[in-house]
Amino acid sequence: MLGWLRKWMGGKPASEKASLSHGRPAVTESPAEEPESGSPCDPNSPISVGLERDYFALLMGVDSMVNRPLIKLEREALETLIELVKDSHSLSSQVPRLPTLLPKLMHSLHDPNKSGRQLAELIRSDPVTVAEVLRTANSPYYRTHSKIRDIEHAIMVLGSSGLRETVARIALRPVVQFDAGLYNQTFAPRIWEQANKCASACSLLASALRVDRFDAFLAGLMHNVGAAVAFRIMNRLMGKTPPPAGEHFRQMLTVVTPRLTYRVAREWALPETVVAGLHPKDTGSPLGQVVLTAARLAKLHTLVVAERYLPERYAESWICVPRLRRHQAGCIEELDRVLHLVGNAG
Repeated sequence: MLGWLRKWMGGKPASEKASLSHGRPAVTESPAEEPESGSPCDPNSPISVGLERDYFALLMGVDSMVNRPLIKLEREALETLIELVKDSHSLSSQVPRLPTLLPKLMHSLHDPNKSGRQLAELIRSDPVTVAEVLRTANSPYYRTHSKIRDIEHAIMVLGSSGLRETVARIALRPVVQFDAGLYNQTFAPRIWEQANKCASACSLLASALRVDRFDAFLAGLMHNVGAAVAFRIMNRLMGKTPPPAGEHFRQMLTVVTPRLTYRVAREWALPETVVAGLHPKDTGSPLGQVVLTAARLAKLHTLVVAERYLPERYAESWICVPRLRRHQAGCIEELDRVLHLVGNAG
C-alpha cells in the first residue's frame, strides 16, 4: 500500500488525478513569481524544507528529526491513513459530523433580514454555542472594558465576521478534541493553535487577492484537519511509545494529510470554493496562495514563540506572492493577538 504513497511523492497516479481534480478552481490570479533557488519561496530549498522539518519536530516534541527507515508503527499509521484517503466510509468513522445547528446559523448570518435578536434566539438553543460566543467576546482579542454576559451584546462585539468565525471554530473543534492519551494531550493544543493562526492570517490576507474573507478563514481553519485525523490514528496505534521522529515518516505524512483534509472538506459539503482551495495541488489559485502563505507564516510564528527560531527570522522574505508581501508584518502582529483568542480555549 505504501507504494501508492511513494508514487504520489514522485507524481500522481492517473486514478487519483481524476478523483482529486473534482471542483478544482481555474487559476484566475497570476501565478507567483518563479522562486529563486535557495530562497524561502523555493519549496525545495533548505530554508523551506527546514521550516517544515523544524515545525514538525516541535509538534512531535523532539529536538530534531532523525534520518532512518520507517519503523513498524510508522508504517502501520501510514497504511491506515492511506486507507482513509481512499475509502470515504472509513473516513466518516473517524471524523465527527457537523452539529445540526451550525448550517442553520451560517445561513442566518447571510440573511440581511435577520435581526440581532433573532440570531441571539437561535444561538441560545445550543449551550455549547452560547458558551463559545461569550468566551470569544470576552477574550483579550476583542479588548472589551467590561465583562459581557448577554448574547445580544456579544453579537454586537463580534460583528457578522467575528460571529461566523466563532461558529466555524465550534464546528472544527470536535475534530481536534481527542480522547485521553499521550499523543492527544501533546498534539491537540498545538494543532488547534496552528489552525486558528492560519485562519486569522488567511482572513487578513484575503482582500489583497480579492478572496472572500470568510472563505479564506474557513480554508485556513480547515487546512490541517488532516493532521488532526492523523494524530487521532497515531494516538490509537502508538499509545505511550515515543513520538515518531523519522524524517522519512514526516515526508510521507505531509503527503497524506493534505489529501485527508480535502476529503473531510468534501465529506462535510463545505462551500465549493473552500473545498477547491484545499485541493492538495492547488497552490496557484488566489485562495490556494492565501492558505499556503498563511500556513507558512503561522509555522514561522510558532517556532519563534517556542524559541526555536530567533525573532530576526521574521525579517526574511517568507511570502512568495508579490501582492501579499507588504502584509507580512501585519500578519505577524495578528498572530500575536490570536494567542489571546485561543490561549484560554478549553
